[in-house]
Amino acid sequence: MASVASEVAGLLPAFKNAKAVCVGASAAPELVETLAKGASSLTVVEADKAALDKLQDAYGASYSNATFETPAQGSVLPAEASGYQLALAFALISAGDAASNVSCVLNSLAVGGKLVLIDADGGKPKEVQEKAEAAVSLEGDKALRLEIVVTDSLTTQAGSSVWVFEKVSTSQDDERFQQFLDSSQYTREGILRYEQIFGAGFVSTGGPDTTKEFCAMLDLKAGQSVLDVGSGLGGSAYHMAKEYGVSVLGIDLSTNMVDIAQERVPDAGLGDRVSFKVADVTKQDYGAGSFDVIYSRDTILHITDKPALFRKFFEWLKPGGRVLISDYCCGAGEPSERFRAYVAQRRYDLHTPAAYGKMLEGAGFVDVDAQDRTDHFVQCLQTEIARTEAEKESFIKLHGEHNYTYIIDGWKSKVVRCADGDQKWGLFLAKKPE
Repeated sequence: MASVASEVAGLLPAFKNAKAVCVGASAAPELVETLAKGASSLTVVEADKAALDKLQDAYGASYSNATFETPAQGSVLPAEASGYQLALAFALISAGDAASNVSCVLNSLAVGGKLVLIDADGGKPKEVQEKAEAAVSLEGDKALRLEIVVTDSLTTQAGSSVWVFEKVSTSQDDERFQQFLDSSQYTREGILRYEQIFGAGFVSTGGPDTTKEFCAMLDLKAGQSVLDVGSGLGGSAYHMAKEYGVSVLGIDLSTNMVDIAQERVPDAGLGDRVSFKVADVTKQDYGAGSFDVIYSRDTILHITDKPALFRKFFEWLKPGGRVLISDYCCGAGEPSERFRAYVAQRRYDLHTPAAYGKMLEGAGFVDVDAQDRTDHFVQCLQTEIARTEAEKESFIKLHGEHNYTYIIDGWKSKVVRCADGDQKWGLFLAKKPE
């Protein structure tokens, strides 16, 4: 009688002399031997130490190319795992933090490497596939992601399937990457899911409450020009135009975000004072003195060369112009292994609030006010968790239980990282000299 191991083995891509890793191997131990026979090296990873010892007793003596390890804290892989040409993994999606698990494996694969995922499909294999495809890492001007090769249901394990993905590298500038963003991370359904949490028109921490508070700090005046970097659904842009009479250009990488924002322009009744554009801020050149204010909410964490971006901001502002930024930051102490894994998986570029402020000063800004708003951030998270839990039934009806679990688990993880001192949230205000 066929087994899960034999069925999966028949779907494995070529792996002769490959560097391979097997995560959760105790689910089908025979696959350890299958992989060890062909791979140049095999790392067997199992969180259950007793199960790991059993695998090592069974196969360690026979296959010198195999090593047996437990994962690092906060990860599904050992520390420093990288360069794999084949990763075979059980239950990345159904167990624990799906986004974190898949991102961890994605970052460990070489470009062109394959991920073979075996997991419960809940009768909806396409949803599992989409969760895996939603993982993306940014490296310079490249986006690294998983592209489906083949999928098949398991006959030997009811309710489960096998997916084979390939890690591909795509330029952030090309149309293919833009289509990927809008079909995975920023689908219309996914965007509207976040909007339900943050409030109508918003996809950033605190929604309308933080927007009103922060905009009040900018001394905005009718007729001024504002650049909103990472404008999302346009909630901040609409608020500034309506309440202060300014003109706002919102830019965002997601076409779905921009499409929804533009659809709402007529209903806002703001004429031509608000406009939105799909654009990468690091590739733009607006010319000296184009704006009175530059505003950005929780966006710049993705950009590695912040000093270069801040020099652009300085140039684009008129004399006396102001910049306001909120962004994810890190603590000043030694980060935990869990936080290291989190940052590496997402390819974030994080700094302490103080260091962030120094970069603004280095770009020429004065009156720099670098605030650690972590306590405020946690309060917003807790409010958003409570609101989502109170609306659980309607949320699940609109967006599905998997989205509800993703949001609640993700928000609670942020609270824990803040309590540990690893994650911070900063608010930064600065001025270009007159």
